[in-house]
Amino acid sequence: MVITHRGTDIKNNGALVTDVKGVLFNNYVNQISSASTFANNVVAVLHDIEQEKKVCIELFFTDHFLGGWLAQISAFTTEYLEDKEGTFLKKWKREKDEPLACRTVQDTHDVRHSYHPHTVVFDSPG
Repeated sequence: MVITHRGTDIKNNGALVTDVKGVLFNNYVNQISSASTFANNVVAVLHDIEQEKKVCIELFFTDHFLGGWLAQISAFTTEYLEDKEGTFLKKWKREKDEPLACRTVQDTHDVRHSYHPHTVVFDSPG
């Protein structure tokens, strides 16, 4: 599965300034929360599909420039954080005997999901 994040609309000067300031000065912008929440919701559905169908689904995030920055943030949050009542917290390790849906690159990481998010970005400032 590939998730592409759309970066800032360059025709919207206000959003462009806000987003560039967010990247350059490492400030929070609303798109971070939206992108991370969307990505984690997709991951939850993928996890259910993997468990039910016993299949492996690879997950990729991509885009360019500011969308690439969001792709990197989304990959990080889906790999290391989980959404708990609207707050992203560190994922807990999975139980030793809890089976993975499939054997993938993720086997080397000891977390609750069986996928590993990949990120391919172009001209990302992140």
